[in-house]
Amino acid sequence: HPDREAYVFHPGGQRLTWRQVGEQVQRVAARLKREHGFVKGDRLCLLTLGCPEYVIAYLAIVSLGGIAVPVNLGLTAEGLAAQIDKVGAKGLVVSPDVWHGKLESVRSPLHSVQVVFMTGEQAAPGTLDFAELNRPGVEAPVHERIDEWDVCAISFTSGTTGVPKGTMAMHINALGCAQNIVHAAKGLGVDDINICMPPLYHNTAVYTDFMPALLTGGKCVVMTAFAPLDAIRLIEAERATWAVAAPIMLWMMMNHPEFARHDCSSLKKILFGGHAASETYINQLHQAFAPVAMVNGGSVSESTALGFALPTEDAIRKITSCGLATPNTDIAIFDDEGHELTEPNQIGEVAYRGQQTNAGYWDEPGKTAEVFRRDGFVLSGDWAKIDEEGYLWLLDRKKDMVVRGGQNVYCIEVENKLYLHPAVLRAAVVGVPDHLFSERLKAVLVLKPGQSVNAQQVREHCAAQLAAYEVPEYVV
Repeated sequence: HPDREAYVFHPGGQRLTWRQVGEQVQRVAARLKREHGFVKGDRLCLLTLGCPEYVIAYLAIVSLGGIAVPVNLGLTAEGLAAQIDKVGAKGLVVSPDVWHGKLESVRSPLHSVQVVFMTGEQAAPGTLDFAELNRPGVEAPVHERIDEWDVCAISFTSGTTGVPKGTMAMHINALGCAQNIVHAAKGLGVDDINICMPPLYHNTAVYTDFMPALLTGGKCVVMTAFAPLDAIRLIEAERATWAVAAPIMLWMMMNHPEFARHDCSSLKKILFGGHAASETYINQLHQAFAPVAMVNGGSVSESTALGFALPTEDAIRKITSCGLATPNTDIAIFDDEGHELTEPNQIGEVAYRGQQTNAGYWDEPGKTAEVFRRDGFVLSGDWAKIDEEGYLWLLDRKKDMVVRGGQNVYCIEVENKLYLHPAVLRAAVVGVPDHLFSERLKAVLVLKPGQSVNAQQVREHCAAQLAAYEVPEYVV
């Protein structure tokens, strides 16, 4: 579909057809190789928000057999430098604000970096203009021998140990995740239009918005940065039909005072997740969009992005479940000794195995061995259980579970009950150190505009829905 629109960028307004994307990717890949010496396996770090240069650079480096490395722009200058240095990046694609605000000050120690391409109007000293890399002209295509088991991207995750590690996604992982999204959304095609709300340096954006849109040939509307009203207006203007987003993004949109004044009825295939959803949230999604697909899904970065999904028809029946294993994924529960728990409803650490399982951590064989089991399962760091019907229930991060007087409290279960209170917009439950009980519970709440509630009312609400030891003693 060469003359159909492929990408729309907000707020820049740039629009690219598939023909234009193909031509630009081909010449950028060719020039990376012929003019700058990039070869298969070389790493190119991407340090921009969603923009044409990001998309073209990402597709160019992977078509060259190289490795794209999206970097979280929220990091400090030292944090950015540490990840660039960790992967031994040969090149960078960087926006002017990131360069001048952070990276320029730490450029000197980055010995692996041979070239820096800058987006925008004018390249800074010591950098090259990305526009020159993408200058008009025909370049003979680069032909590289690329296998589906070759690494195509590295994304950093704190994972289960708290130390940032680069998990290596292979081409087969990216393809498998995109196929899972198409399946979970009850089918996506060339006429479907995606709105990509998460930042493009995040796995959610890359593997569950950007990649599935690429696989299907549909249009992808890329937001540079999420703002609820902008998203609402874009859905209406572009007639977006599907999205994968963090639950809080959809929650903020539905609760925005302008939401009812705009027509978002085209958005019929909605995927979200990473954790169990509250009944209030599910019901509001249903009322706001009447979606044909309303799917809660997720996984861990080490298993790309979508290892479980709760089918739309079970959204209420299994309201706080995270659903079933996706078609190319196995899910298992393990105890602390590493033995699989096969009886229903036994609590342990959930693990994933299948087409989406990454190749391990970049240059971290020891940490790879800790998380990537020899039987192919990758450990998640999440407490979970699987019920009699095979549905997964995520309970909490292992490190976030609160132990109150010997009783295990899974914070997410308490949070889900807090969300049932009509005044609550956002909720987080944490443990507070206590000399008698080891820990006590604290609920931190953000109320909806115009709503009020006191701590006692919150505790009474929880007491009606939870065990006594699960009721937060502190409310702020």
